[in-house]
Amino acid sequence: MSIQAKLSDLEQQFGEGLPKVQSTEELFQFKARFLGKSGALSDVLKGLKDATPEERPKIGALANQMRDRFEQAVQGRLQHLEEAEISKKLESERIDVTLPGRRKHMGGVHPLIQTQDRIIDIFTRLGFALVSGPEVETDFCNFEALNVPADHPA
Repeated sequence: MSIQAKLSDLEQQFGEGLPKVQSTEELFQFKARFLGKSGALSDVLKGLKDATPEERPKIGALANQMRDRFEQAVQGRLQHLEEAEISKKLESERIDVTLPGRRKHMGGVHPLIQTQDRIIDIFTRLGFALVSGPEVETDFCNFEALNVPADHPA
């Protein structure tokens, strides 16, 4: 069997096998089987030494063209398989927007504030009233409104 016949047979096997590949792992194994160091194309090219010197450039050019076609076909199939995997993943990971949301826990009341609220509740039930005022008292409120003279040592 001549090298050209082996190359055409190899191209036919490649063309029949590529559409049957269903995953990226299978595709890489398929590529290695044809284009790897010990692949079928390399095995055929090892027989190039038996060809006549006039046939070698023709067969070498034919083999290089075949390798380029194989690479392009593998890249196209890889892109197709990756798109299929992405669409399959998107279908399986759909989000149901009609489900109720998760409520965030907002924390609790500090124990000192709880105690303060209980004390206020007890005293308001006894008749006292809660009066609030400014946090900082002024000089007027502390001294002048109480009739403390301005020269007083306090």
